[in-house]
Amino acid sequence: MRSGVVPRHPRTETGTLVLQSVQVGEGTVIDPSAVIIGPTTIGRGCYIGPGAVVDNSVIGDYVNVAQAAS
Repeated sequence: MRSGVVPRHPRTETGTLVLQSVQVGEGTVIDPSAVIIGPTTIGRGCYIGPGAVVDNSVIGDYVNVAQAAS
């Protein structure tokens, strides 16, 4: 949060998992129950939706990531 990342509902029961190996750009919004793991870089102004799983990825600026449909 100090670097300008906006976790939605940071006190939600479902929680959001973001490991230390993850770099997230300013203005990115991370919704509840998102999981971001592995050596991952996410650009500025992104939106990581609820239930999204990002692992070992490089995501550019202003990208929306949604939960995969089953």
